[in-house]
Amino acid sequence: MALFINKDVFLSALIGQIYVKRILKCFSYQRSATFMIDFGQCIRLENKFMKLKVLYMKILPFEGWNKYNNVILKYKNQIIVNKEIK
Repeated sequence: MALFINKDVFLSALIGQIYVKRILKCFSYQRSATFMIDFGQCIRLENKFMKLKVLYMKILPFEGWNKYNNVILKYKNQIIVNKEIK
């Protein structure tokens, strides 16, 4: 996962920390946002990072950078976001 991120200029500027659980679930913490990203298993990373780019380029500029507290990319063809409840 780290090698994949380092090959992409956009992703390497975006992702500040990766956390891998014992059961091979990957999580990421962003440099510029306040949410955590759940990638699920570290497979099909190209597809998951493509969805992350869609989130950053087409959703967050309109919805706001701090509106969500969790992003889930582990499901095929889905971007799931959880809004912060105040």
